[in-house]
Amino acid sequence: MGAASDVALDLGNVVDVGAGYVEREDWRNAAIVFETIMREVLDQYLSMQDEEGDLHEIVNRCVGGLGECLSTESDSVQRQTILRALFDTYAWDVNFGGIDMGYEARGIILEQSTPEERRQVAGWVRSAMPSGDSWSDGYHRQTLGHFLLEMEQDELDDEAFLRICRETNRWQDLVARLLTLQRVDEAADVARSVGDYDLLQLADIFVKHGQADLATELMRTRAKTSQDTRLPEWLKQRAMERGDPNEALAWAQQLFWQRPALDGYEEVKALSQNLGTWEILQAEILSRLSKQNQHSLLTEVYLKEGQVDQALASVKRVASGTSGMWGMYHSPLLIRVAQAAESSRPQESIRIYVDAAKRLIQARGRDNYTTAANYLARVRKLYQHLGDEQIWQALVADIRKQNSSLRALKEELNRVGL
Repeated sequence: MGAASDVALDLGNVVDVGAGYVEREDWRNAAIVFETIMREVLDQYLSMQDEEGDLHEIVNRCVGGLGECLSTESDSVQRQTILRALFDTYAWDVNFGGIDMGYEARGIILEQSTPEERRQVAGWVRSAMPSGDSWSDGYHRQTLGHFLLEMEQDELDDEAFLRICRETNRWQDLVARLLTLQRVDEAADVARSVGDYDLLQLADIFVKHGQADLATELMRTRAKTSQDTRLPEWLKQRAMERGDPNEALAWAQQLFWQRPALDGYEEVKALSQNLGTWEILQAEILSRLSKQNQHSLLTEVYLKEGQVDQALASVKRVASGTSGMWGMYHSPLLIRVAQAAESSRPQESIRIYVDAAKRLIQARGRDNYTTAANYLARVRKLYQHLGDEQIWQALVADIRKQNSSLRALKEELNRVGL
């Protein structure tokens, strides 16, 4: 097959032939055309680059055409052929990972098949069910299991339904039905046996069925051994919903220490302030961050709290831990500290800006010169505010002299009036 768009154009003309048969109510020939084209595309799809979805659309047109044929076809053999073609398209899409190839196939089968035909399709589903233990096999089982439950829903008793759910890893359907049947202990056992991701989905089902306390117990137990931050996040939100600020704070602290970040710090602060425990807790957090050498985060915290002197001291420790990394000297964090210190510690701000500017100039490049010039413009304002115009003039003259060969730098300095 050639380029996908060219092939799709040619096949589209053939699909139009099938559509012509539909207009003449020649359902059998129409179905032959649609099935032939559809199977050809699916067989060759992996060798094509269908980036624009042209072949995708061809298959969808064929599936729609087969649906029209099925809706009027009465011959059982012909109906079986059409149903098989539709199922094979659906199964292909499942195996491919679910890209909505022939997306109408599943719905057409469910809506237009007779009870006897559904039993036959259910047999195809079972035959297509993988038996392996890989993630892919599990995904396919769950997807096909859902289809199987839909196909047989009118004929399944509770035990048959539960059995299919267990065989196909349909944990949410399984737990929901067990809870509906008041088989709470069995539902809890299922929840204990699944992975963290599935447990998170099941927890909400327990809450929906009036088993919020049990869901919380299951999540607390799992959170003791899991590193999945979604578990304490769920527990924190649940604690807040039921008005338990102490537990909410405990989970917020666990989340913060699992992934220390400023937003986590602010959440812990807000919860702790409501309990009147923030002063003590803040001191503990700052001490622990320091012991863990979390100086970047400490600097963020000090900036947030308006503690400029502490931010200056902390950011120096960040720089000392990045030996040889000149980029640190014009990092956004360092510059933010310099900006925060302009009013109370102008000499410190000047030192940071000048050091950053000189290192940028050493690195060369127009963008670096632009940034360096902007930093030096701030330095000029600070010296003017301090009344040290002579020091400033000497500084900028020295920078120009040492870099007299850098034409682009001179242009950037001139741009900002330096």
